[in-house]
Amino acid sequence: ELQKSKQLEESMRKLDIEMRRTDELLYQMIPKQVADRLRKGEAAVETCQVSL
Repeated sequence: ELQKSKQLEESMRKLDIEMRRTDELLYQMIPKQVADRLRKGEAAVETCQVSL
């Protein structure tokens, strides 16, 4: 049981690191505000801004 707990903690730590790396890469490609809106389920078109 203790071994499983340690494995779970290690897996969660690795997942956290990978999620941060993914975020960093994503924010290099698109603005953070747009990425956050897309993650919330907004349609990509709704994140666009049109200036006339």
